[in-house]
Amino acid sequence: MKAFDAGLNFLAGFKLTNGFLINGGYGLGLTNMLKDIDGVTSKNRVFSVGVGYQF
Repeated sequence: MKAFDAGLNFLAGFKLTNGFLINGGYGLGLTNMLKDIDGVTSKNRVFSVGVGYQF
């Protein structure tokens, strides 16, 4: 495995009038995380969902 990773992150959210927060995101890995293996790639992909409350 390589020690360095780079990617793009996208996040969208919404705040309701009563203070609740809802968000969703996606992380797109751009670098191959495997060392010296020809023809094989491994990239990070992350999907996230969050809820919260703002005081």
